[in-house]
Amino acid sequence: MAEKPILFSTEMVRATLDGRKTQTRRVIKPQPGEHPDDDGYVTSILNRCPYDVENTLWVRETWAIEDTYIIYRADLDNWSHLKNVKWRPSIHMPREAARLFLLVKDVRVERLQDITEEDARAEGFSPNDIITANLDLGTPVMSCEYTGPAETARNSFRVTWDKLNA
Repeated sequence: MAEKPILFSTEMVRATLDGRKTQTRRVIKPQPGEHPDDDGYVTSILNRCPYDVENTLWVRETWAIEDTYIIYRADLDNWSHLKNVKWRPSIHMPREAARLFLLVKDVRVERLQDITEEDARAEGFSPNDIITANLDLGTPVMSCEYTGPAETARNSFRVTWDKLNA
């Protein structure tokens, strides 16, 4: 049972703490070609996955040290009185500073576009999330920026994914 770090954005840490996030997706590198319908293909992709069932993932999140205490940006409401906090990026969080430990219960291969509404909600997203996205209206000159409700958890997930992994 190995322990491995995993990066989470502040919003995803909040969703985890609130119990809204019970799944996470990660890009597999290198990306495979077209998806053939054979078990060997899926097995070869799973062999590249850095996470296994029963691994414990310790969450790296944005953090700081104030006096002798570790504080977390996801708890910003609790620390809003601190004006000159020097936040440290999640990538630099040592394991000793981690507060979230997640047990991997399942690993599967799935095309990103195949995410269901239910899975998008399990990722911590909601149809009520406010998103800002560029809408492609078919030609390079025909696009606009939209800000408003996502309308589906899948839309919210898609926009956030594109911002984080573009």
